[in-house]
Amino acid sequence: MSKACKSCRLIIETESVCPLCQGTEFTERFNSTAQIFDPTKSEIAAKLGIKAPGRYAIKIKEK
Repeated sequence: MSKACKSCRLIIETESVCPLCQGTEFTERFNSTAQIFDPTKSEIAAKLGIKAPGRYAIKIKEK
């Protein structure tokens, strides 16, 4: 099952440390995803503060 890093919202499958920000807190509770290919040209990446390509959770649910 996919999980999202609580720090940077990168979605990962099996890692225990986020390869992007080195975060260790994850959640399986998130809404919608965005696949970012070129963050320098993406309006969504700019709004979410994303600087690296990847699949991201748009919103993480608190509870």
